[in-house]
Amino acid sequence: MREEKIQEFYKNNYSVKEFYHIMDMALTSMKAFKKGKKDGFLDEKFEERINLAVTEVNGCEICNTFHKGKAEKVGITQMEINSLNLGGIGIQTTKEDIAIEFAKHYADNKGKPKKEEWEKLVNAYDNEKAESIMGAIRIIMMGNAYGIAAGAFLNRIKLKPVEGSNVFNELGVTLSVILFIPILGIKHLFN
Repeated sequence: MREEKIQEFYKNNYSVKEFYHIMDMALTSMKAFKKGKKDGFLDEKFEERINLAVTEVNGCEICNTFHKGKAEKVGITQMEINSLNLGGIGIQTTKEDIAIEFAKHYADNKGKPKKEEWEKLVNAYDNEKAESIMGAIRIIMMGNAYGIAAGAFLNRIKLKPVEGSNVFNELGVTLSVILFIPILGIKHLFN
């Protein structure tokens, strides 16, 4: 039973190089994300829907558990959580649905969205709000990439290694934060 549960997670494994890029993009988008939060555009429900959608695509076991709990606390129904976890929004009837679909697309393409998908998001919102949504997506991508490596390593310690993962990448991503935070902090300080 536990092995079946593990296989529903860990859909994407990120290399150390990919993690660096994801972390860099998250820091690049932090200002737009914070502005969206401050302006009330990115409320807790909207942010958690984005978090759950991206986490579903990436398959981060740790983030899934955390964000399901947080989603329930902010009033997202279990039915909506299940819909996001089954990969479905379905028909894009609201602007939020467009944002959720873009979030899934972004994660599914490992942070390299198609230009036409980005333009669809910008057309639904405006550029500033789209950048704020992008910030939320990039931040949860960073959390997912880290959580996938850390979770896979924890499963390895429990003698239940995740298929397709290896100890060098798990440790590499998990420990790289020690190096990447000061490097990227300095880089973004001067930008």
